[in-house]
Amino acid sequence: MIEYIHINFTKTHERKAYRRICLDCGKKSVFVAFFQEWYGWDTTCLRCGRSWADGEWMPLEFYRYARKDSISSARKRWKRGIDYNKERINEED
Repeated sequence: MIEYIHINFTKTHERKAYRRICLDCGKKSVFVAFFQEWYGWDTTCLRCGRSWADGEWMPLEFYRYARKDSISSARKRWKRGIDYNKERINEED
């Protein structure tokens, strides 16, 4: 009997970058945010690596360099881009 595993995920429909004061590190930082159906906005601070999923604070993994890995993951995701929307960069205070 052959069993198949189906992995379903939604595509990123929109992305944006903006500056704001981070609630975790307390400094003015650049944030990158990605919007996906069903999941909402996934936002990461590029200074401290803290993430929010649809406005909810997400805990960091408990290992050395977790913040650095979170930042590099967000940057790679930003560079990969999305197919059907151009990037929008907004300044918000």
